[in-house]
Amino acid sequence: MITINEQEAQRSGEKISEHNNAISLENGPVVITITPQSAPTVNNGQISAEIGSISMQSFPVTAQFAGKGMVSAAFHSEMNNMPPEDALVGLSLAEKPDAHTATVIGNTVNENGYRLDAVAYTAQVKKTDLADKTYIGQSSVTMSIAPSWVLNHGGISGVKIVRLADDGTSQLLNTQFSGLDSSFNMIYTGESPGGLSMFALVSVVPQKVIVAPTTSTTISLRPLTPSETSIFFVPILVLFIALFTLRRK
Repeated sequence: MITINEQEAQRSGEKISEHNNAISLENGPVVITITPQSAPTVNNGQISAEIGSISMQSFPVTAQFAGKGMVSAAFHSEMNNMPPEDALVGLSLAEKPDAHTATVIGNTVNENGYRLDAVAYTAQVKKTDLADKTYIGQSSVTMSIAPSWVLNHGGISGVKIVRLADDGTSQLLNTQFSGLDSSFNMIYTGESPGGLSMFALVSVVPQKVIVAPTTSTTISLRPLTPSETSIFFVPILVLFIALFTLRRK
């Protein structure tokens, strides 16, 4: 059960809206959407509902990067619990990762059978009192990039999203091309089961497979020489004489 005091919510800067029984709380860069199990009730300025599910979605954050266009990033997360009142979340973009981050990205790509071609930019989700798994569940991130950058770095299938988690682990996300945005930039979506953190839009190429040279053995057939024929048949001839001698006895 959740109860929202509309006046207190408005004082804190939240915008409340309802659509198809879903309650949306917009505050800063994100919108929290509560889908109730049944229609919410309103009594004396308070909205009450039995929670069915909770999700959080950010507004796109944009930045202009040379050769990459007006890029943008956003995220969507299923919430395991209602965020606490002091929870904070933000999203920022950076064109170049630091040396350590670049190394981790390269290693992650290599472990998945690719070689890193280039890093377009990173999107950092900063959270306070909003831990993955405790509050944040299954998530997805969308990142856009100019088509010219994609064409110059191997084409559509070569663009991937890497996640660098808060606990130091990293993974190459299941990444899909999702179409074009209003600026005709190409949008990629990465599925992130582990939650939110830093994401990197990268281009990759397959690792070169080194094939060991094959060796072949040539077998030549030639007639046996008379001496070789005699050597081959000696054991059989001796055996025949021995058998013949025994039968005569």
